[in-house]
Amino acid sequence: MILIADSGSTKTEWALLKADKSVVEYKTIGLNPVFVEKKTVIDAVNSLQLNNYISNITKVYFYGAGCSTITRQNIILEALSEIFVNSSVIVETDLLGAAISQFGTNSGIIGILGTGSNTGVYDNGKIIKNISSLGYILGDEGSGAVIGKAFIKSFLDNDMPKEIKSKFATKYKLSIDDIITKVYKQPFPNRFLASFMPFLYDNKDNEFVKNMLYNSFADFIDSTICKYENYNELDFKLIGSIAHYFSSIVYEVCIYKHVNLVSISKSPLSGLVEYYSNNIE
Repeated sequence: MILIADSGSTKTEWALLKADKSVVEYKTIGLNPVFVEKKTVIDAVNSLQLNNYISNITKVYFYGAGCSTITRQNIILEALSEIFVNSSVIVETDLLGAAISQFGTNSGIIGILGTGSNTGVYDNGKIIKNISSLGYILGDEGSGAVIGKAFIKSFLDNDMPKEIKSKFATKYKLSIDDIITKVYKQPFPNRFLASFMPFLYDNKDNEFVKNMLYNSFADFIDSTICKYENYNELDFKLIGSIAHYFSSIVYEVCIYKHVNLVSISKSPLSGLVEYYSNNIE
């Protein structure tokens, strides 16, 4: 049996691939090691209630946001190794998982647009070029956290149309103190900022909102994709909830920027399951 995980900052999707190639799927909280500790990872995995399968799981593949350094990978690796003592555990970036799910043994540019964002050039099973996403404070252009940050700043600065400000205030009932507390004093401010994306989706046809979204996705393309050599000659594939729900605007930006966006998928999990089902033992 093989256990596969795709983990972002908000949620982790798990798939247990059995020997008969049947699949059982689970969900837990996001397990980004930038924000969570080893115990949180162990508690999340234990909540899956895999006791009946643990002894038969031979490989665990964990692809996660925040897993770009050995130190952070080890937080996940140590937690999983304590639980799956008979398994080979591999921890890699969510970007590599997304690339494998979309390109398999082929090559191209892979991108993630979810709570965070990331991109890379994929070839021969590896990410061969990567422009660091830098997180939602220094980078992560086009992500839910960064778009949410821009929107909430416009709200606080009174720099948006009255009808949108009124609708937002009525829906969320947040004071400036509430917002400051959640951003600066409570855990997971990136999740808080990204939590406004459903509101933006509901109002995506409003001119102010659409312009904000368009400019954010244009920043994402300009600051990452357009910096890769020969980017306009490579297939570009996107993964993530933000890319999925705002696909029409993303495609519009890519056409304008001469980027060959060939597909958008909400999650890489099904592609990973298909890839590894061909290698199940």
